[in-house]
Amino acid sequence: MTDSQNKKNAYILILIAGSIWGTLGFFCNILGNLGFSPELIAFTRLFSGFIILSLFSALRNFKLLIIDMQGLMFTALAGLVSQTGFNLFYFKAIKIIGVSSSAVLLYLSPLFLFVWSAIFFKESLTLKKFRSLSICILGCFLAVTGGCANVLSSSFIGIGFGIISAIAYSLMSVFSKFLSSKYNSITIIIYSFMFGTLFTLPFMDISEIPIIFSSVDSVFLSIAMGTLTSAIAYILYFKGIASGINLSSVGIISTIELVVSIIFGTLVLNESFNIIKFTGLLFIILSILLINKTVKSSNNKLLRNFT
Repeated sequence: MTDSQNKKNAYILILIAGSIWGTLGFFCNILGNLGFSPELIAFTRLFSGFIILSLFSALRNFKLLIIDMQGLMFTALAGLVSQTGFNLFYFKAIKIIGVSSSAVLLYLSPLFLFVWSAIFFKESLTLKKFRSLSICILGCFLAVTGGCANVLSSSFIGIGFGIISAIAYSLMSVFSKFLSSKYNSITIIIYSFMFGTLFTLPFMDISEIPIIFSSVDSVFLSIAMGTLTSAIAYILYFKGIASGINLSSVGIISTIELVVSIIFGTLVLNESFNIIKFTGLLFIILSILLINKTVKSSNNKLLRNFT
């Protein structure tokens, strides 16, 4: 398989992962109605994903559960920062400044990933990539807020939490790229989920855990959320990154999550939708197409130089 085909497959994997993450709002909405707190939802997502992948690995390939001390240290850091840290700061931001404002700040993560790709992996930050990034951020703002700028005029503390959650979210890709050269993606996910679960425990009310088993619906939804938005989505995302795709492109492509989330919220949860939000979705899709075109152009240039 050619390098160009590998990158194309990587984009597809990340698009699918982002699309699956777009359904997370649906699970959060229903579980919230069943009495789950935001902290319990975060714990349930990480814990169920950890259990599902651990059982799968134990039955299919036990070697996936083996990791050395260096791997434990890095996955512990990934679990603390990009799992526990992201979830806790994001939910705190939601509590203070609301869902829309928090979502706008979260989707600054492609900007931070743009920076990390240059610092840690020496990726070139071209004008075309910056153009795609600018269109992506504008699209995210319009899609979430409907063009209402005053959503960010509230608490500075809440805004700070939202920005920190975006940084923690963006670092997930950095950790996975560092680790994927030495460890299997499933191994990385299992241990980052395990540490994420452990680090989440001190911040939640342990007495809430029985709510998970309070009804057939809550058990089924917890397992479904862990299987889809944790196990499957992260496997696809990590495999996409491990194929060598540039991180500066990953952040833009994964914003398809927001497109799916808004479409899902409109069709299933009857959330409001207007022409400005629709324009924002078009901008996000345009940015994904532009970044894909940029990478194709770069690949073709390399191929011509090689031949």
